[in-house]
Amino acid sequence: WRWKAQGRGRALHSTMSAQKPRVIAVVPARGGSVGIPMKNIKPLGGRPLLDWCVRAAIDSGVFAEVYVSTDHNDIAAAAEKTGAKVHWRAAETATSTASTESALEDFVAKHSDFDVLCLIQATSPLVVPADFQKALAELTAHQADS
Repeated sequence: WRWKAQGRGRALHSTMSAQKPRVIAVVPARGGSVGIPMKNIKPLGGRPLLDWCVRAAIDSGVFAEVYVSTDHNDIAAAAEKTGAKVHWRAAETATSTASTESALEDFVAKHSDFDVLCLIQATSPLVVPADFQKALAELTAHQADS
């Protein structure tokens, strides 16, 4: 079962259970941003940038777990402070040339207990809990695989 919510996130697939799906989220946030160093924890409205999407994900009630995938101690600390778990990503998935997909593959290799994995971009601070609730409802209602 795949969830690739347009614009706000994408996902990978595991196995679909007959019961309520186990849905988890991952927010890739590497420390080596080129254009704006440490952009993922720069303050926006008095909160670190990644805090906006992590809090929305947690507050949605959709996700069993919300992870921030990072390679940097300061980002990990900010993630934990906002309520996310931390996934320490492999160095080769945290370079300026690494794809988001490589970061997700690294994550899935270590965390495979899910039915739906939702990718949330830290640079999407305007996402709100209802966005995640609606996306999962649509995915379920249409028995979609992506």
